[in-house]
Amino acid sequence: MTSLAKTLIPATALALVAQLTVAVADGVPRYDLKPLCRGIAQQGGMSLLPSQSAPKDYKTCISSEMAVRRQLAKLWPTFKASNKANCIGENSAGGLSSYTGLLSCLQAAQEASKMFGQ
Repeated sequence: MTSLAKTLIPATALALVAQLTVAVADGVPRYDLKPLCRGIAQQGGMSLLPSQSAPKDYKTCISSEMAVRRQLAKLWPTFKASNKANCIGENSAGGLSSYTGLLSCLQAAQEASKMFGQ
């Protein structure tokens, strides 16, 4: 590998990280909740009530996720940019992103930082 290539790789990586950090700082990501909530409703839903219907489970899922998104929006400035980037990546890795998963990840990262003094 040439010295130019060695220099360009880290510079390119830094540029990508900088773009991601700026994008993350902009605000809570927007997720398409339809596939997630459709799957939850098809699998028996969010309720333990036997009378609950799939359409109602779907609506409950969407409402619940949007409530978590509003909570995330309020808390967003309190989370470190590096944790936001990591958690957004982790939350998207499985294919069905959720605001509940993102908030859980961010809260765990925040607690870990407190425990380890970072």
